[in-house]
Amino acid sequence: MVTKVSASSENLGLQPMRTEVTILFMKTSTVVSFFGGGRGAKSRIARALGVSTAAVAKWREFVPDGSAYQLIQRFPALYDLDKADCVDASNASQTQ
Repeated sequence: MVTKVSASSENLGLQPMRTEVTILFMKTSTVVSFFGGGRGAKSRIARALGVSTAAVAKWREFVPDGSAYQLIQRFPALYDLDKADCVDASNASQTQ
């Protein structure tokens, strides 16, 4: 899921400016399902990202930010998955 957060520079004593930041919280289980689930899914994810299978195996509940961004760039269908599979950034408890 993509959450947009607006920040104001006025609080910092700077010139007024609005900045929009995109934060991705993609569930690892969603990505594994997208890649076919079951045996070999993490290996397929690793190949798609150009990283080791061990690196993917270390993912916890959420995909690391950089990997999530790369996956969405390479597989836009991941972005369009059902909202039930995504987590709102305000409800996420794990720090990336």
